[in-house]
Amino acid sequence: MSKLVCNVGKSKGVQLYGMDIHIQRKTDNHSNKDIDLSRKDLNYELVTEHQNEHYYTRAKNRIEQGYTGKKKIRKDGVWTANIIISSDSEFFKKLTPEQEREFFKTAYDFYCEKYGKENVISAMVHKDETTPHLHLLIVPLTKDGRLCAKELFDRETIRSFHDTIPKLLQQRGFDIERGKKNANVKRMETDEFKRIREQNKLSISINPNDVEPQKDGLFKKEPPEEIAQRLTQKYVKALIHKALKIYMCTNLRFADQRVQQIKNGRRPPFTFFHLHFQSRPRGSKLHYILGRIGIWGQRHLDYLKQYRKVTYTNLLTSGRLNAYLADINRQAQERFERLIEGMKQAQGITEQLKAENALEWTGCLNNIRACAREIVEKEIIFA
Repeated sequence: MSKLVCNVGKSKGVQLYGMDIHIQRKTDNHSNKDIDLSRKDLNYELVTEHQNEHYYTRAKNRIEQGYTGKKKIRKDGVWTANIIISSDSEFFKKLTPEQEREFFKTAYDFYCEKYGKENVISAMVHKDETTPHLHLLIVPLTKDGRLCAKELFDRETIRSFHDTIPKLLQQRGFDIERGKKNANVKRMETDEFKRIREQNKLSISINPNDVEPQKDGLFKKEPPEEIAQRLTQKYVKALIHKALKIYMCTNLRFADQRVQQIKNGRRPPFTFFHLHFQSRPRGSKLHYILGRIGIWGQRHLDYLKQYRKVTYTNLLTSGRLNAYLADINRQAQERFERLIEGMKQAQGITEQLKAENALEWTGCLNNIRACAREIVEKEIIFA
């Protein structure tokens, strides 16, 4: 019998911009390589209201309507609980489209009844990945009007989901059960899990004919050393390249860490390169080169040298490297600036706020920059 997948996470207000881009598929550049963009039209939303609104706006409006506390809502506080509902691919292969929709609708109705339909701001079903799954975003407002994810989604409550939802689904005829109870399983983020899963698949399948010595002329045969070198070139190097590609697809997230460091007054540099660059005189050759390809271009260059050596060599030998990096820098900077403006508009970071509370304005802007930088890294720099 298939088992239910029910994962619960939490998002801060400043993280909802990135959530909106990913879940709503508002970009064609995703770090998750399992996404098949040709199938994204199959995705559907169960929440019919406010579909044209940004996740940040939906959450903000709901909090303004239902929050009765006296403390000011912080943009870096938890604004939503994020729940993923799914099962294994074999389970979904047995379902008709109507049954599949009923499966997800049952889970959606459960959370609407438990937390209030008005607090479930999104219920997006993704069918453009390996396994269909439901993304739920719930604003954690208590009945007395407090915003408290810690209370509404404590450990015992989350455990109860794994018992209650399978029983509801069984009552509707679905052959599913809860996962292993009290399993000592370390939870991992989706990207990390997929990276490890893919790495476990790495293997070499050598064609037996390639092992045979090749003839050099009529009588001379290939010596063992040359056979080994040829096999290494054909199989091992390709495998190493694949492993590096899988590793880089994780695009490890640094936004929260950066935001915390910014709050503590310790804004981290991009890399050691930039610390070194800052100590060099403006008229130096290094400053001249960086001025041509830009900060983003230099970061992409570092990435090419380490993980895309073939691409780097081709660009270098063809004389197109500097032009390519300058174009990457331009694309990244334009995307970075558009993201910042979009987030500022969505979060209400205005000049009026700057005049009224410069400290809060600076903190919010730093948070926005960290999130925007994270998105640019995923979409352009490390893609």
